[in-house]
Amino acid sequence: MRASLGMWMALVACGTSNVDSDSAPPTGGETDTDTDTDTDTVVVDPCLLPVAIVELGAGDVEANYRAIAPGDPVTMVHGPQGGWHIDMAATIRSPTPDVSVHPTASDAAGNQLAGSANPVFLALAGYNTITCEGKVFGQRALLLDYEPPADGMQLYICSLEGQPLTMGMDVVELATGAIASGVMLPTAALDPVDVPVCP
Repeated sequence: MRASLGMWMALVACGTSNVDSDSAPPTGGETDTDTDTDTDTVVVDPCLLPVAIVELGAGDVEANYRAIAPGDPVTMVHGPQGGWHIDMAATIRSPTPDVSVHPTASDAAGNQLAGSANPVFLALAGYNTITCEGKVFGQRALLLDYEPPADGMQLYICSLEGQPLTMGMDVVELATGAIASGVMLPTAALDPVDVPVCP
């Protein structure tokens, strides 16, 4: 009986020992509750990035600059010399402010409406040397200045009212020759002077 009691006590002692060791907190590095996931961000100097079109828009001057969302109207300006154009604008990031820009346009069927004119060389307006961004305004996409429609430009311009357009801009950073392109998808709107003459 005494031996049985001693064996029982030994088993209880072993069991208690096992429970204590299982429930004890881990030792060493296992107690580290640090949740650091190494999410340190790397800050990139925008002036070291390649040229890019940050935003495309419309406007002949800075005061009229506006971003263009898909479906927004852009005016087909009836110019003083009798032709039509759309004033494109953009916010551009470039390592240097000296760029060339070339606006383009096509209709819903993919027919080219503008883009035959030579690129324009300029310095970005309001160039910020910290963000390396600046703007361009009044970059004219000349509508069919190179190939007038057989039925005349006026009727053709009237037919474009409310039609979707694909308008783009190619930008070249002059120091390196790096190229960036962007596209916007507006709808064509008549110049107020053309509204009375369109059917």
